[in-house]
Amino acid sequence: MIYIVPISYAVILFTAIILKITGVFGKEASSILMKIVLNVTLPAAVICAFDNISGGGELLTLIFAGLLFSLIPFLLAFVFTFKAEKNIRAFYMFNAGGYNIGCFSLSIVSGVFGGTGGVAACLFDTGNAIVVTGGSYAAASGMLGFSDNGSPFLTGIKRLFSSIPFDTYLLMLVLTVFSLKIPVEITSLLKPVAQANGFLAMFTVGLLFDKSGLKSYARSVIVVCVIRLVFAVASAFAVYYLFPYSDTVKKALIFVLFSPTSALAPIFCEKLCGEGARAGAVSSATVVLSIIYYFILTAILT
Repeated sequence: MIYIVPISYAVILFTAIILKITGVFGKEASSILMKIVLNVTLPAAVICAFDNISGGGELLTLIFAGLLFSLIPFLLAFVFTFKAEKNIRAFYMFNAGGYNIGCFSLSIVSGVFGGTGGVAACLFDTGNAIVVTGGSYAAASGMLGFSDNGSPFLTGIKRLFSSIPFDTYLLMLVLTVFSLKIPVEITSLLKPVAQANGFLAMFTVGLLFDKSGLKSYARSVIVVCVIRLVFAVASAFAVYYLFPYSDTVKKALIFVLFSPTSALAPIFCEKLCGEGARAGAVSSATVVLSIIYYFILTAILT
Protein backbone atom coordinates (compact mmCIF):
# COMPACT_ATOMS: atom_id res chain seq x y z
CA MET A 1 0.00 0.00 0.00
CA ILE A 2 3.04 2.34 0.09
CA TYR A 3 2.30 3.35 -3.50
CA ILE A 4 -1.28 4.48 -2.84
CA VAL A 5 -0.44 8.21 -2.66
CA PRO A 6 1.56 8.51 -5.91
CA ILE A 7 -0.89 6.15 -7.64
CA SER A 8 -3.89 8.26 -6.63
CA TYR A 9 -2.26 11.47 -7.82
CA ALA A 10 -1.15 9.85 -11.06
CA VAL A 11 -4.75 8.77 -11.69
CA ILE A 12 -6.00 12.33 -11.07
CA LEU A 13 -3.31 13.79 -13.34
CA PHE A 14 -3.96 11.49 -16.28
CA THR A 15 -7.73 11.74 -15.86
CA ALA A 16 -7.44 15.51 -16.27
CA ILE A 17 -5.20 15.06 -19.34
CA ILE A 18 -7.73 12.71 -20.95
CA LEU A 19 -10.65 15.03 -20.20
CA LYS A 20 -8.74 17.93 -21.74
CA ILE A 21 -7.82 15.97 -24.88
CA THR A 22 -11.42 14.81 -25.33
CA GLY A 23 -12.69 18.39 -25.03
CA VAL A 24 -14.62 18.03 -21.78
CA PHE A 25 -12.67 20.97 -20.35
CA GLY A 26 -11.77 24.07 -22.36
CA LYS A 27 -8.73 26.30 -22.16
CA GLU A 28 -10.29 28.54 -19.53
CA ALA A 29 -10.78 25.69 -17.02
CA SER A 30 -7.11 25.46 -16.00
CA SER A 31 -6.93 29.22 -15.40
CA ILE A 32 -9.99 29.17 -13.14
CA LEU A 33 -8.82 26.15 -11.16
CA MET A 34 -5.31 27.62 -10.80
CA LYS A 35 -6.80 30.73 -9.18
CA ILE A 36 -8.81 28.58 -6.78
CA VAL A 37 -5.74 26.54 -5.84
CA LEU A 38 -3.39 29.51 -5.39
CA ASN A 39 -5.85 31.71 -3.52
CA VAL A 40 -8.04 29.28 -1.59
CA THR A 41 -7.03 25.64 -1.18
CA LEU A 42 -3.22 26.07 -1.06
CA PRO A 43 -3.29 28.75 1.69
CA ALA A 44 -5.66 26.49 3.66
CA ALA A 45 -3.30 23.53 3.20
CA VAL A 46 -0.33 25.62 4.39
CA ILE A 47 -2.17 26.77 7.52
CA CYS A 48 -3.22 23.22 8.39
CA ALA A 49 0.29 21.87 7.75
CA PHE A 50 1.90 24.43 10.07
CA ASP A 51 -0.72 23.63 12.70
CA ASN A 52 0.97 20.26 13.21
CA ILE A 53 4.17 21.69 14.69
CA SER A 54 4.98 23.63 17.84
CA GLY A 55 7.71 26.27 17.70
CA GLY A 56 10.16 26.99 14.90
CA GLY A 57 13.16 25.01 16.09
CA GLU A 58 15.88 23.90 13.72
CA LEU A 59 13.34 23.36 10.94
CA LEU A 60 13.39 27.11 10.30
CA THR A 61 16.78 26.67 8.62
CA LEU A 62 14.87 24.86 5.87
CA ILE A 63 13.82 28.28 4.59
CA PHE A 64 17.44 29.03 3.79
CA ALA A 65 17.79 25.58 2.19
CA GLY A 66 14.80 26.29 -0.05
CA LEU A 67 16.32 29.60 -1.12
CA LEU A 68 19.72 28.03 -1.73
CA PHE A 69 18.55 25.03 -3.74
CA SER A 70 16.36 27.26 -5.92
CA LEU A 71 19.01 29.91 -6.45
CA ILE A 72 22.06 27.77 -7.30
CA PRO A 73 20.71 26.34 -10.61
CA PHE A 74 19.39 29.79 -11.53
CA LEU A 75 22.88 31.28 -11.16
CA LEU A 76 24.60 28.32 -12.85
CA ALA A 77 22.30 28.70 -15.86
CA PHE A 78 23.33 32.36 -16.09
CA VAL A 79 27.03 31.39 -16.07
CA PHE A 80 26.94 28.45 -18.48
CA THR A 81 24.70 30.05 -21.11
CA PHE A 82 26.84 33.16 -21.57
CA LYS A 83 27.21 32.54 -25.33
CA ALA A 84 23.46 32.14 -25.97
CA GLU A 85 20.96 34.84 -26.88
CA LYS A 86 19.51 36.54 -23.85
CA ASN A 87 15.97 35.22 -24.42
CA ILE A 88 17.32 31.64 -24.31
CA ARG A 89 19.46 32.50 -21.28
CA ALA A 90 16.37 33.77 -19.47
CA PHE A 91 14.48 30.59 -20.41
CA TYR A 92 17.15 28.36 -18.85
CA MET A 93 17.49 30.55 -15.77
CA PHE A 94 13.75 30.35 -15.05
CA ASN A 95 13.52 26.61 -15.67
CA ALA A 96 16.79 25.12 -14.39
CA GLY A 97 15.91 25.96 -10.80
CA GLY A 98 12.81 26.48 -8.70
CA TYR A 99 10.13 24.01 -7.65
CA ASN A 100 6.37 23.63 -7.92
CA ILE A 101 5.76 22.59 -4.34
CA GLY A 102 2.47 24.18 -3.28
CA CYS A 103 0.51 23.08 -6.33
CA PHE A 104 2.18 19.70 -6.75
CA SER A 105 4.54 18.18 -4.20
CA LEU A 106 3.03 19.41 -0.93
CA SER A 107 0.00 17.14 -1.06
CA ILE A 108 2.05 14.09 -2.02
CA VAL A 109 4.71 14.73 0.63
CA SER A 110 2.03 15.28 3.28
CA GLY A 111 0.28 12.07 2.23
CA VAL A 112 3.46 9.99 2.41
CA PHE A 113 5.22 11.56 5.41
CA GLY A 114 2.38 13.12 7.39
CA GLY A 115 2.31 16.51 9.11
CA THR A 116 6.06 16.65 9.79
CA GLY A 117 6.85 16.14 6.12
CA GLY A 118 4.22 18.69 5.12
CA VAL A 119 5.67 21.35 7.42
CA ALA A 120 9.20 20.66 6.15
CA ALA A 121 7.95 21.08 2.57
CA CYS A 122 6.17 24.34 3.49
CA LEU A 123 9.26 25.78 5.15
CA PHE A 124 11.42 24.79 2.19
CA ASP A 125 8.84 26.33 -0.14
CA THR A 126 8.99 29.62 1.76
CA GLY A 127 12.62 30.04 0.67
CA ASN A 128 11.84 28.65 -2.76
CA ALA A 129 8.99 31.16 -3.14
CA ILE A 130 11.39 34.08 -2.76
CA VAL A 131 12.97 32.96 -6.03
CA VAL A 132 10.04 31.65 -8.03
CA THR A 133 7.33 34.18 -7.18
CA GLY A 134 9.26 37.31 -8.09
CA GLY A 135 12.92 37.16 -7.16
CA SER A 136 13.95 35.35 -10.34
CA TYR A 137 12.05 37.81 -12.51
CA ALA A 138 13.72 40.80 -10.88
CA ALA A 139 17.17 39.20 -11.00
CA ALA A 140 16.95 37.97 -14.60
CA SER A 141 15.67 41.36 -15.77
CA GLY A 142 18.71 43.12 -14.33
CA MET A 143 21.35 40.46 -15.00
CA LEU A 144 20.43 40.06 -18.67
CA GLY A 145 19.71 43.73 -19.37
CA PHE A 146 16.04 43.44 -20.31
CA SER A 147 14.23 46.76 -20.44
CA ASP A 148 11.23 46.93 -18.14
CA ASN A 149 8.58 49.47 -17.28
CA GLY A 150 9.82 50.72 -13.93
CA SER A 151 12.31 48.98 -11.65
CA PRO A 152 12.66 45.20 -12.19
CA PHE A 153 13.59 44.86 -8.52
CA LEU A 154 10.50 46.69 -7.31
CA THR A 155 8.36 44.71 -9.76
CA GLY A 156 9.73 41.47 -8.32
CA ILE A 157 9.20 42.59 -4.72
CA LYS A 158 5.63 43.69 -5.48
CA ARG A 159 4.88 40.36 -7.15
CA LEU A 160 6.41 38.49 -4.22
CA PHE A 161 4.28 40.15 -1.52
CA SER A 162 1.13 40.18 -3.63
CA SER A 163 1.26 36.37 -3.74
CA ILE A 164 -1.34 35.01 -1.32
CA PRO A 165 0.49 31.66 -0.83
CA PHE A 166 3.75 33.48 0.01
CA ASP A 167 1.95 35.84 2.39
CA THR A 168 0.37 32.80 4.05
CA TYR A 169 3.77 31.11 4.41
CA LEU A 170 5.15 34.31 5.94
CA LEU A 171 2.27 34.69 8.39
CA MET A 172 2.46 31.08 9.55
CA LEU A 173 6.24 31.32 9.86
CA VAL A 174 5.92 34.34 12.19
CA LEU A 175 3.28 32.55 14.26
CA THR A 176 5.48 29.45 14.44
CA VAL A 177 8.54 31.42 15.56
CA PHE A 178 6.54 32.90 18.45
CA SER A 179 4.84 29.56 19.22
CA LEU A 180 1.41 30.98 18.42
CA LYS A 181 -1.45 28.87 17.10
CA ILE A 182 -4.36 29.55 14.80
CA PRO A 183 -7.59 28.98 16.83
CA VAL A 184 -8.77 25.41 16.52
CA GLU A 185 -12.18 26.60 15.31
CA ILE A 186 -10.52 28.17 12.25
CA THR A 187 -8.32 25.18 11.42
CA SER A 188 -11.34 22.88 11.77
CA LEU A 189 -13.20 24.98 9.20
CA LEU A 190 -10.17 25.02 6.88
CA LYS A 191 -9.40 21.29 6.94
CA PRO A 192 -12.02 20.31 4.30
CA VAL A 193 -10.67 23.08 2.05
CA ALA A 194 -7.09 21.96 2.67
CA GLN A 195 -7.97 18.37 1.86
CA ALA A 196 -9.27 19.50 -1.53
CA ASN A 197 -5.91 21.05 -2.43
CA GLY A 198 -4.27 17.81 -3.51
CA PHE A 199 -7.04 16.87 -5.93
CA LEU A 200 -7.52 20.35 -7.39
CA ALA A 201 -3.79 21.02 -7.72
CA MET A 202 -3.09 17.77 -9.53
CA PHE A 203 -6.18 18.12 -11.72
CA THR A 204 -5.10 21.63 -12.69
CA VAL A 205 -1.62 20.43 -13.59
CA GLY A 206 -3.20 17.81 -15.84
CA LEU A 207 -5.29 20.44 -17.61
CA LEU A 208 -2.12 22.50 -18.22
CA PHE A 209 -0.41 19.59 -19.99
CA ASP A 210 0.42 20.36 -23.63
CA LYS A 211 1.71 17.44 -25.71
CA SER A 212 2.21 19.54 -28.86
CA GLY A 213 4.82 21.66 -27.13
CA LEU A 214 6.85 18.58 -26.17
CA LYS A 215 7.48 17.84 -29.85
CA SER A 216 8.14 21.44 -30.91
CA TYR A 217 10.70 22.09 -28.17
CA ALA A 218 12.06 18.59 -27.69
CA ARG A 219 15.73 19.61 -27.38
CA SER A 220 15.06 22.31 -24.77
CA VAL A 221 12.80 19.93 -22.83
CA ILE A 222 15.47 17.21 -22.74
CA VAL A 223 18.26 19.60 -21.73
CA VAL A 224 16.27 21.13 -18.86
CA CYS A 225 15.01 17.75 -17.63
CA VAL A 226 18.55 16.34 -17.58
CA ILE A 227 19.89 19.40 -15.74
CA ARG A 228 17.14 19.21 -13.13
CA LEU A 229 17.56 15.46 -12.65
CA VAL A 230 21.34 15.72 -12.15
CA PHE A 231 20.94 18.59 -9.69
CA ALA A 232 18.12 16.78 -7.83
CA VAL A 233 20.19 13.61 -7.42
CA ALA A 234 23.25 15.54 -6.21
CA SER A 235 21.09 17.61 -3.84
CA ALA A 236 19.35 14.51 -2.50
CA PHE A 237 22.68 12.95 -1.50
CA ALA A 238 23.71 16.23 0.15
CA VAL A 239 20.45 16.40 2.10
CA TYR A 240 20.60 12.79 3.24
CA TYR A 241 24.23 12.76 4.35
CA LEU A 242 24.85 16.37 5.41
CA PHE A 243 21.59 17.79 6.78
CA PRO A 244 21.10 17.44 10.58
CA TYR A 245 17.43 16.50 10.48
CA SER A 246 15.29 13.47 11.23
CA ASP A 247 14.88 10.79 8.59
CA THR A 248 11.30 11.89 7.94
CA VAL A 249 12.34 15.48 7.21
CA LYS A 250 15.25 14.37 5.03
CA LYS A 251 13.04 12.05 3.00
CA ALA A 252 10.37 14.74 2.60
CA LEU A 253 13.02 17.14 1.28
CA ILE A 254 14.30 14.56 -1.18
CA PHE A 255 10.77 14.23 -2.59
CA VAL A 256 10.55 18.01 -2.89
CA LEU A 257 13.85 18.18 -4.80
CA PHE A 258 12.30 16.08 -7.57
CA SER A 259 9.37 18.49 -8.02
CA PRO A 260 8.45 19.93 -11.44
CA THR A 261 9.40 23.42 -12.56
CA SER A 262 7.60 26.35 -10.97
CA ALA A 263 4.06 26.96 -12.22
CA LEU A 264 5.06 30.62 -12.70
CA ALA A 265 8.06 29.87 -14.94
CA PRO A 266 6.02 29.93 -18.20
CA ILE A 267 4.40 33.22 -17.15
CA PHE A 268 7.74 34.88 -16.41
CA CYS A 269 9.29 33.47 -19.59
CA GLU A 270 6.50 34.84 -21.72
CA LYS A 271 6.57 38.26 -20.08
CA LEU A 272 10.34 38.73 -20.08
CA CYS A 273 11.63 36.91 -23.15
CA GLY A 274 8.65 35.57 -25.15
CA GLU A 275 9.48 31.92 -24.44
CA GLY A 276 6.31 31.00 -22.59
CA ALA A 277 5.39 28.13 -24.94
CA ARG A 278 8.86 26.59 -24.57
CA ALA A 279 8.64 26.86 -20.78
CA GLY A 280 5.13 25.36 -20.86
CA ALA A 281 6.46 22.32 -22.69
CA VAL A 282 9.15 21.89 -20.04
CA SER A 283 6.54 22.23 -17.29
CA SER A 284 4.42 19.47 -18.84
CA ALA A 285 7.38 17.14 -19.16
CA THR A 286 8.64 17.70 -15.61
CA VAL A 287 5.19 17.00 -14.18
CA VAL A 288 5.06 13.56 -15.81
CA LEU A 289 8.66 12.83 -14.84
CA SER A 290 8.04 13.85 -11.22
CA ILE A 291 5.21 11.33 -10.96
CA ILE A 292 7.65 8.65 -12.18
CA TYR A 293 10.35 9.85 -9.77
CA TYR A 294 7.88 9.66 -6.87
CA PHE A 295 7.07 6.03 -7.60
CA ILE A 296 10.79 5.26 -7.51
CA LEU A 297 11.41 7.34 -4.38
CA THR A 298 8.44 5.74 -2.62
CA ALA A 299 9.98 2.32 -3.22
CA ILE A 300 13.41 3.45 -2.00
CA LEU A 301 12.55 5.67 0.95
CA THR A 302 9.44 4.09 2.52
